[in-house]
Amino acid sequence: MSEYEEAIKINQSVLEDDPKNSSSLFDLAELLLITKRDDEFVTLRDSYKTELVLNYDNPKSVYLEALHLYNANKPKEIKKITTKLIESLEENERKRFTNWEFEDIRRTFKDVSEERTKCLNYLINF
Repeated sequence: MSEYEEAIKINQSVLEDDPKNSSSLFDLAELLLITKRDDEFVTLRDSYKTELVLNYDNPKSVYLEALHLYNANKPKEIKKITTKLIESLEENERKRFTNWEFEDIRRTFKDVSEERTKCLNYLINF
């Protein structure tokens, strides 16, 4: 079993015991997207709408939606939602978000798609 699969099973188990464990919920959602199990992510998102459905007051939900859109090869939509999030932030928060490092995302997906690379570069240089 891969490390991702093991982590998915652990987070699923934690949520069975404690459905309100927000840390395990976010970790599970992220792991499902990283492993390109988008159908399972959508099912999880539908079960936890308050926590996981796109909400600009919850940057984690925007991050998860961006990963989901990335898997669907929709770079323009990624740009749209991240731009909206960043523009909605106060100046101090905006500075914190624009200093994010996206190298971990690039390494995870190892994607060579020119359009998606342009989108990631846009986010890095926002």
